[in-house]
Amino acid sequence: MNHCVTMLAMATPLVALALGGHSPTCAATGIDADQSTAAPDNTHAEDLIARLLVPQHGDLPEMRKSGIVRVLVEPSPTRFFLGDRRLEGFEADLLRELEKQLQKGQPKGDPPLRLVYIPMPLSDLLPALVEGKGDIAAAGLTVTAERTTKVAFTTPYLNSIDEVVVTSATITPPIRRLEDLAGRVVHVPAGSSFEADLRELSEQFHARRLSPPEVRLAPEGIGVEDLLQMANRGVIECTVADSHVARAWAEVLPNVRVLDGVVLRRGGTIAWAVRRNAPKLLAAVNAFVATAQSGTKVGNILFRRYFQSDPSARRDSDKAVRDFVRLAQRIAPTHGLDPYLLAAQAFRESRLDQSARSARGAVGVMQLRPSTAREMGVKDISTIESNVEAGALYLAWLRDKWFGEVADRPFQQANLVLAAYNAGPGRVRDWRRLAKRRGLDPDRWFGGVEMVAIEQGVGETVGYVRDVNRAYLVARLLAEMRVVE
Repeated sequence: MNHCVTMLAMATPLVALALGGHSPTCAATGIDADQSTAAPDNTHAEDLIARLLVPQHGDLPEMRKSGIVRVLVEPSPTRFFLGDRRLEGFEADLLRELEKQLQKGQPKGDPPLRLVYIPMPLSDLLPALVEGKGDIAAAGLTVTAERTTKVAFTTPYLNSIDEVVVTSATITPPIRRLEDLAGRVVHVPAGSSFEADLRELSEQFHARRLSPPEVRLAPEGIGVEDLLQMANRGVIECTVADSHVARAWAEVLPNVRVLDGVVLRRGGTIAWAVRRNAPKLLAAVNAFVATAQSGTKVGNILFRRYFQSDPSARRDSDKAVRDFVRLAQRIAPTHGLDPYLLAAQAFRESRLDQSARSARGAVGVMQLRPSTAREMGVKDISTIESNVEAGALYLAWLRDKWFGEVADRPFQQANLVLAAYNAGPGRVRDWRRLAKRRGLDPDRWFGGVEMVAIEQGVGETVGYVRDVNRAYLVARLLAEMRVVE
């Protein structure tokens, strides 16, 4: 079974990727008495994931036509993590800047270009990229000779990176040189360049009749930062990390020792990867990297932000996110809604800020007008619970009143509801009529009704539906990986 689809069965509370808030432009005018209370299933998630993970081997022009560039990422407390109500990290911030640059070249008439993040274990990233299940791999990848036979690396965005040995302060006897690794247990992430370099070191030790180090691969989902924290607690004795990551974490982990003199690889470079048959994408990304690599203004700002500041402050930054998803899990099922989709929408609307107010009079995390809430039977939406309840009622009302005939296509129905929440149901009804006249599928958003919205210049709603979907995808996939438990 597809790894990413199986993730859905194990979802745990989590949120992701909040973007700027926008409010619906019209209020409901009536309510159906018969509200659906059917329990939600994983159809939306499965359809979305299946759509994104269908192997595609096109280059940038094909991606521009679809409006999507799929980015394979590894969750990491320094590169790609759940921060203050949005995705943060060195890679996440770089990718946001890349998205802005790619959007500037989007041809008129094509959908807005978006990067969609697909989290997965490090060991799966490059195989998935080669198989066409993603377009860019962004995970602090060291450029190696072996990897370059399989993928095309971009211009490096970090240079002069050493792979250093890091130990617990309690290790005995201490390690002072590479030869001291003989017979020692070294824990590293599976699929990392550290693993390959330790294997090569083992061969060298064999040739010198030294006992090779015992390489133990961390369980799936355990990254180098996790191993550094384990070394700090004395759970493991020894690991390997890139020098900039090791030094950042050593500032807040008092019981680890970064051994700058015990190095597996010196002067390494770190880059993103694309498929070898995507030269136009490679050229576009390289043009961006030239403006954001180490030594540039953007590159230096981001490096200082994530590798020269306290990373421990980021470990518990998702408490508000956890609390909101728990609230969504309590409210959404009573209205037949997917709690993760409800959460993703709230992030897009307000970044989970209950105090948010719009110029149009929308209030709270769901950016709902008080008049709309009253029509849903909720008189006061000043608390986060009542605001989410009113938003869920309104979503269920839109679904049943305006899109009930699309119930047999729940993925499309959910996207039409999202569009109606943002632009108003009457407007979406008009778009559907126009879509039908033009031979497009009026019951399908992506590539159907969406195209009419694009033609009419309603970019906000087009971007809104895509943003909520990509937030939802990241939330579901990261949840199964138990990045936050």
